Amino acid sequence: MKNYIGLDIGTTSVSAVRVAGGRVEQSVTLSGSPFLCDYARTQDADVAVQLALSAFSQLKNEETAAVGVTGQMHGILYVDKEGNAISPLYTWQNPYGNDLFAEGESYASRISALTGYKMASGYGLTTLFYHTVKGEVPQGAAKICTVHDYLAMKLAGNCEPVTHPSDAASLGAFDLASLCFDRPALNKAGVNCDLLPTVQKDGFVGKTAEGIPVTVAIGDNQAAVYGALGNQTGVSVNVGTGSQVSVPLASLPEQAECEIRPYLFGAYLGVDCPLCGGRSYALLRDFFAQTLAAFGAETSGDLYTPLNALLEKGEEKYRSSAPCFTPLFCGTRTSPKSRATIEGISDKNFTPEAFAFALVEGMAQELWEGYEKIAGGLPVAHLAASGNGIRKNPVLARALQRKFGAPLTLPEGKEEAAFGAAKYAYALKENAYALCEKNPNAANAL
Repeated sequence: MKNYIGLDIGTTSVSAVRVAGGRVEQSVTLSGSPFLCDYARTQDADVAVQLALSAFSQLKNEETAAVGVTGQMHGILYVDKEGNAISPLYTWQNPYGNDLFAEGESYASRISALTGYKMASGYGLTTLFYHTVKGEVPQGAAKICTVHDYLAMKLAGNCEPVTHPSDAASLGAFDLASLCFDRPALNKAGVNCDLLPTVQKDGFVGKTAEGIPVTVAIGDNQAAVYGALGNQTGVSVNVGTGSQVSVPLASLPEQAECEIRPYLFGAYLGVDCPLCGGRSYALLRDFFAQTLAAFGAETSGDLYTPLNALLEKGEEKYRSSAPCFTPLFCGTRTSPKSRATIEGISDKNFTPEAFAFALVEGMAQELWEGYEKIAGGLPVAHLAASGNGIRKNPVLARALQRKFGAPLTLPEGKEEAAFGAAKYAYALKENAYALCEKNPNAANAL
């Protein structure tokens, strides 16, 4: 039976899966490239690629029909004319855009003003703008690319990277209608547009030495959504350290309250990302750890297990009487100074388990409100979930089912983005990529 391999270069790990007959036959997860500099949040791109190539070597066999590639979005590295890295990978966590450009103005705000696009620190073109102003673009740089663009290029034996719209948009200053970088806007910022990689829509970039077709690399958000939904209509929710709700859209909306990203096969993705997201549960764990420490109790063990048990009790006892917890610990993108609130506390529900359950209910509510921004709260046909924040927290999973009014499905394996990359490779190889309204099951036979 033919199989398809998916490779995912994440921030902290490199994952790979071999998929056949709709199931993960084998998976490999390796610790990722460590940060070279804690402040700059840079990584060695060649180390990350070698890890991915090692995982690929462990999984490929004579039945491998294609390999899909994905990875962490936003970040960039510089390559020379031979396609070799001449810089570290400046990851999505790179803070240079927050550095002071001028009095009261950061590099990110400056390039935003110059281009007319909202550019954040960590966006690849914000980093390029910083390097341009500081005169720190590496000598001999021919192109910029994402780390998974770099991997796809190396797998195919090419010398010049190309980038999919899903990744190109994550770098910033990208026109969603034309699916091209806005070069006139970037010229206003003094950015050398010759460094921009060619944008390639869905397809292959070449073949490995063994003749295995290699897909153009796609963003990990899009890969995870595709792995969860395929070409079905529905909603994808992910809760890990962060969280996001994503909804495939057949066309580019004229107006949107949410972020719109390029998706796959000509579609778009409506995305809303709570700023604190899954980290809210970690903050709850820290709160109880600090409380225990204040009373002299031992806190060095795993607190998530007893916290989950406490949460189960809270769900059982306070389903209809818990306080209302709005977990805006980090504000929102439109209101960054907003903060978390708790309302409706009484002498009946002022308990640790009610407090814990209320927080999880608030996390689910926050994702539902994100969905309302994207789709106006229309009935949900299919709810697909991913991320350890849901996988390891059944109370949160049930809260999401209640909020969205639909059964929740979790993928078989934990490597959601790698699985989606394999599914994408299958769709391209077998021409099974019709949009959902045309052929709902085309890409679900993998």
